[in-house]
Amino acid sequence: MGPHTFSVPRFQSAETVNCQSEYPVSENELLKIIAILRLAVPYTGMIISTRERPEIRAKAFEIGISQTSAGSRTSPGGYGEESKEVSQFELQDERSLDEVVKSVLEQGLLPSFCTACYRSSRTGKTFMDLAKPGNIHNFCRPNAILTFQEYLDDYAFPQVKKFGQEIIEKYLLEIPSQKIRLETLNKLERIKKGERDLYF
Repeated sequence: MGPHTFSVPRFQSAETVNCQSEYPVSENELLKIIAILRLAVPYTGMIISTRERPEIRAKAFEIGISQTSAGSRTSPGGYGEESKEVSQFELQDERSLDEVVKSVLEQGLLPSFCTACYRSSRTGKTFMDLAKPGNIHNFCRPNAILTFQEYLDDYAFPQVKKFGQEIIEKYLLEIPSQKIRLETLNKLERIKKGERDLYF
């Protein structure tokens, strides 16, 4: 069937570990690997983590990365009171979620918080039958818009919210089906009035 998603993590230093990779991967080599993988499997989600610097993550988004983490913690209990002494590894991108979202918007990209495929059983062969020919975009783009609108309304700072609305308007026009576009607009209005968890 093919992979649904895969990641490209590199080893990073850790406080309690003294380990040198025999074949370390440079940042340029990492970007080359991402580009090759994207060409090999254009239908598969690719993930990059906060192990990488913001500048490298931004370049990776342009050449094939489709998913990322933000505001990550690598120490036990780190989402409560963080103790850096016991981190699993060093983070290279310590920006908050809103800062990462702002950076993604500055690249002209549409952030998505969608989990609809898992929740609608669009997994395995069902997902691949939609993903390989590109038909998954009939779900992905509208759901990205809807989940991002929820984020903007509930969590974003004013500057990010204003910028985010402009990006939503841009990507609404890129929904090829007029029927789906109208349904998306209808759901957007419902979200703005307080409804949540609407998806295709």
